[in-house]
Amino acid sequence: MNIDKIFLALSESYRKAIASIALCSLMLYPILYFSINTFETFDWFTQTLITVGVATTYIGTYTAWTIAIFKSSDVYFIPVGIVATCGFGEIINWVYRDTFSLQGFVCRLLIFTFITFALICVFECRHRKWGRKELPE
Repeated sequence: MNIDKIFLALSESYRKAIASIALCSLMLYPILYFSINTFETFDWFTQTLITVGVATTYIGTYTAWTIAIFKSSDVYFIPVGIVATCGFGEIINWVYRDTFSLQGFVCRLLIFTFITFALICVFECRHRKWGRKELPE
């Protein structure tokens, strides 16, 4: 069986979760590579495992917080946007200040995570208060 057939046999929510983990991993790899001095000394398999592990942990934690409120499989892509925004901020910091800080990235990541979580809570509470019908997916 080919990997594409296995991937297409999964439900839509699993496919979205796998796609978001892959996207976050691709964005986190250069951040980890440039910000951790010993990261480049690891072999590629260890680098990949660390990157995918960090992405899976972040997406799993964020999804566990928001899936009960949002109730849609689209919640998997919200962390991708947060990581992209924080990564872009770190690239801007690197270009203008010539520093690449994992601490600054994590700080931005936590701030944006809590802001988006609060916004999701507010919008979903408004949504339930006004009694609108669910939007079709």
